[in-house]
Amino acid sequence: MSPISRIPDELTQRVQRQMEAYAGACGLPVGFYDLAGRPTLGKPCHTHCRICSLIQQSLTGRRKCAQFHDYAGRASAQMGEAHIDRCHAGLVVASAPLLEEEEYLGAFCLGPLILWEWDELAQDELMERLSWMEPKRDLFKDVEKDLPEVDGKRMQALSETLYSVAAMLSGRESRWLSENRARQRQQMALADALIEQKRVDPPRLSGGITAYPLHMEQQLLTKVRLGDRTGARGILNELMGHIFYTAAGNVEVMKARILELIIMISRAAVESGAELEKLLGMNYQFITQLSCQDNFEDICLWVVRVLETFMDTVYETRNVKGIRFLGDALDYLKGRYNRSVTLEEVAGHVHISPYYLSHLFKEELGMTFVEYLTQLRMDEARRLLTQTGRSIQEIAEQVGYDDPSYFCKVFKKSAGVTPNRFRKGI
Repeated sequence: MSPISRIPDELTQRVQRQMEAYAGACGLPVGFYDLAGRPTLGKPCHTHCRICSLIQQSLTGRRKCAQFHDYAGRASAQMGEAHIDRCHAGLVVASAPLLEEEEYLGAFCLGPLILWEWDELAQDELMERLSWMEPKRDLFKDVEKDLPEVDGKRMQALSETLYSVAAMLSGRESRWLSENRARQRQQMALADALIEQKRVDPPRLSGGITAYPLHMEQQLLTKVRLGDRTGARGILNELMGHIFYTAAGNVEVMKARILELIIMISRAAVESGAELEKLLGMNYQFITQLSCQDNFEDICLWVVRVLETFMDTVYETRNVKGIRFLGDALDYLKGRYNRSVTLEEVAGHVHISPYYLSHLFKEELGMTFVEYLTQLRMDEARRLLTQTGRSIQEIAEQVGYDDPSYFCKVFKKSAGVTPNRFRKGI
C-alpha cells in the first residue's frame, strides 16, 4: 500500500487541486512524491520528460529517482524552506514538504527544469551522469524541448511559492516548518560567529584564557533600547558563539552565562521604561524554560526568542518619535566617528536641539554623547587590532585620535589593557 493512502481523502483532494492550480499558474509540471520518494499525484517527471522516462524504464533508474525525491523532500522539511537541487541526471528540481502532526508524508516537486542553455556541454554532462545506462546520444536528440528553461530569479520565486502552498496544506504544521527555518538560520549565524571567534582568537586553541567581550554587551543593550532587532540578534549570536567557544561544550556553564545575559537585558528593559512587575514574572518563566533546554542549538534558538520578547516589552513604552531622531543620529555618527564630530553637528543634521539629543542619549542609551562616540571608536579599534597588522598610530588616526598616547589611554580605560597587550591576547 502506498504511503499516500495514509493521507485523508479530503486532504488528498486538496493536494491534487492545489497542484493543478499551481501548475496552471506557473505553466510548469508539479508532482507529489510519497515518503518513499515514489510518484503518486500530479504530473511526475517521467510523464513529461524524455530523460526521466528513459531512466524509469530500469529498476536502477527508478531506485535512483526515488532516492533523490526522498532526500530532497526531507531536506526541505529539515531546513524549513524550499530545497532546490540537481537530480542524479543533473536536472534542476524544487521540493517542498507536506506534513501531518509534524510527520513527513512526502513532497511536492517542481520540474525537472534547466537554468542554462541546453548546449553540447550540457549534453556531455548528461551522458556522463547517465553512463550507468550506457545511453546512446541520439536517444536525447531535441530533448531540450521537454525541459522548461527558467532563470535563477524566477526559480527562486517559484520554489518559495511552492513552499507556501505546501505549508498551507500542512495546516498548523506550517508553524513547525517556520520554526525549522528559524532554527536553520540561527545555526548558520552561530556557525559564522564561531568561525570568526576562532579566526581572531588563536590563543584559545593553545589553552589560553579568552577575555569575555564586555563591550559587546553594551552594544547589545544599545540595540535593545533602540529597538534594532536585526542588530541585536547579530550581536547576541556573536556573544553566544563566544560562550560556546569558551565553555568547551559544557551545557551547564553555557546556561549560567546565558542566564547572566537574560538578567542584564531585563535590567536594560526596566531602565528603558518596561514594567518591573511584568518583567519579573517573565524572568521567572524564562529561568524555568532555560533549565529544560538540553542542547546548545535549542538554547540558541530559545534565547533569540527571549530577546524578541524583551524588545516587544520595551517597545510598548517607547517614545517612538524620539527613538527615530536618535536612530538617525547614530546612523550619522557611524559614518563620521573617525573624525572630529560634535553634539551640535549631529543635532543639526537630525533637526533637533543639542539639549534634546543629549537627553535622548542619556534617557534611551544610558550614556552621554561622548561616551557613545568613544564606544564606537573603541569597538572599531578592537576590530583593527585583531584583524589587521596596522600600527597603533595608524589605528589611532583611523578611529579619530590625532594623539596616539591619548588613544592608548582611552583604550586602556575601555578594554582594561593597552592596545599592544590586547593585540597579543594578554
